[in-house]
Amino acid sequence: MRFSGYVLLCLFSVTAFASKAAPWVDTNDRYLRSSLKILTDGGYLRTPINTYPLMWQPLLGDLASINTISMNDSQLFAYLRVMSAADFAKQSSINSLSLAASSDAVGTSGFGRQYQQQAAVAISSERIGKNWALGVTKTFADNSHYQNGFASNNNWDGSYAAYTLGNWVLSAAQQQLWWGPAYDSSVSFSNSGRPLKALQISRLNSTLPLLAVLKPLGAVNMQLLLAEQPGSALLRHAKVLAARINSKPISQLDVGISMSQLYSVNSAVPANNLQSNLSYTLAPSRINTVSVDGRYSISQHAATYAELTKSNGEYGWLAGAEYIIANQTVQALLVAEYKKTADQLQDWQSVQHSTPYGQAASRWLAGLELHYRNGSSIYTNLSQASFSENTALVANIPANKRTKLAVGYQTALFSGLVTVDTELSRDALRNNQVKFNPALGVGWERRW
Repeated sequence: MRFSGYVLLCLFSVTAFASKAAPWVDTNDRYLRSSLKILTDGGYLRTPINTYPLMWQPLLGDLASINTISMNDSQLFAYLRVMSAADFAKQSSINSLSLAASSDAVGTSGFGRQYQQQAAVAISSERIGKNWALGVTKTFADNSHYQNGFASNNNWDGSYAAYTLGNWVLSAAQQQLWWGPAYDSSVSFSNSGRPLKALQISRLNSTLPLLAVLKPLGAVNMQLLLAEQPGSALLRHAKVLAARINSKPISQLDVGISMSQLYSVNSAVPANNLQSNLSYTLAPSRINTVSVDGRYSISQHAATYAELTKSNGEYGWLAGAEYIIANQTVQALLVAEYKKTADQLQDWQSVQHSTPYGQAASRWLAGLELHYRNGSSIYTNLSQASFSENTALVANIPANKRTKLAVGYQTALFSGLVTVDTELSRDALRNNQVKFNPALGVGWERRW
């Protein structure tokens, strides 16, 4: 029997605050992203969804044109979840209070909450006007989990100012970027590390025509940014120039091209935290990276994706697949992913500010997400990362391989949203020993 859409909408109103009240969808909500993928696989979205922050405006147009009569239970579930988040994002103002505590670094890859300090309190206020938006977030934290000695406990991560000019958005922001279709990690930009301080130009509505000659590309999303690493003694002058084009030529295919230049200032830095005289070597002062990615919807239930990267002549790649199953009570997303990172890109990404685990030379992951009708969600995944010797020195990791089991849960609590994330990692050390490391993170957020 088809579940009542009205009842579902009422249930989702309890957890609508899980999404930002901003002009775009950010990288904090893994479950909202899954819902967008389901609608894409069903052919309901014309908007490319592999570039974050993802503008709400084209999504709102797609949502308004959807006829829910043809939807199955899984698609209706996803539609109502996205609609609830969209209605919340239309508000002219939003305030939030967020609390987090963790025993160790938890959730340092993939979408979702990142625990980078033992304790953190964040206060946020956002205002949305007709053609402008402003968000200020202040975080007070204690005892960073990052051991390179350059972490800052207090920051403005998540703040932004944006102005709309025609079909373009000009912004100055310190927000997480995510370029590409990957579930667990991204070659160019991802959640591993603090967000860049960036000046950015983006297309507001990707579904509007760009040029007549480019009509075969379908909806086109474009981003251009000039950024620098957040302040640290190691990388405070490092710059990033990057651009991305993401298009959807047919309903089943989402493709993207990303280009970036990374400028560093030091070629070698002593490994101060190691009990030796070793030093690690950074990649060359300039790293040119080009990547091509795509996500193809095989059916309403399955999709596959891949990314090919070239960094200063060295190649890396990523491939994965996702499958959706659902019934009247729960919706399940299964995912499998493998990634191989180019050597020089490993070294650069491993010295980014607040990157506790460094960048793996290779990594595989198998995961499961469960979304319940009452708004609660659960995820679990098993992964294994292999590190090169130089990357291990950069991030102060004594391990050759790290195998990790992660489990997370979120639900409504005290007019807010509580999340619990746990991890158990098994490190295969370079001295042929094995070490187990448990970690727990708890967060609560209320928006009004």
